Amino acid sequence: MKETIEKLVVGLEAKGPGHFKGNDWFQLKEEEEWVLDIDRERWPRMVIALNVFEAVVGTIPAYGADLTDADVQAAQDHFKFGDSDCLANFKRFATEWCGLTKRESDATYAKNEYWEKRCGLAIYPDEPQPVYPPPAREGPEEDEAEALAPCGCLYPGKCFALGKHRTSECFTPQTVEAAWRQAEVDAFNAWWEAEGCRLK
Repeated sequence: MKETIEKLVVGLEAKGPGHFKGNDWFQLKEEEEWVLDIDRERWPRMVIALNVFEAVVGTIPAYGADLTDADVQAAQDHFKFGDSDCLANFKRFATEWCGLTKRESDATYAKNEYWEKRCGLAIYPDEPQPVYPPPAREGPEEDEAEALAPCGCLYPGKCFALGKHRTSECFTPQTVEAAWRQAEVDAFNAWWEAEGCRLK
């Protein structure tokens, strides 16, 4: 798994610094770089750490982080995160397997947390609750918007970052819904397995 992570880092670094300029989750604004004290040369590694962690904890499917189900299972078996603090889990994962420092781990987590709030992905109890599926949001940059338009993706920036736009693996409403349905089936099976039953 560590070798896989290093390959993903090298692949993302090869995209060049221009790939990381913008307002999307995998991109770094100058204000974020300054406030969070992020080294832009280290940012691709920080992006991979966050994306792989999200796959490990089930926030996104394995293919969303260019991993196999076996990769994810190996990480889950090793870390056994359970229901403990998410930031603590990320710091442990990022420092042990992704080569980040604890300061970099904090910065990565904080950057993503406030990006989610700016985008409306983090919903507070006193705010209107979202309707599923969420509406498509704008692409990362104007020069990329035209390339992303045929994708039909709910999350074009993430799709573009992972090289999955215009493919069968992009985050369209259909693939996202299918992933969530499978996750629900898997969760039900895990809970019900003790009774010797399986949901097909």
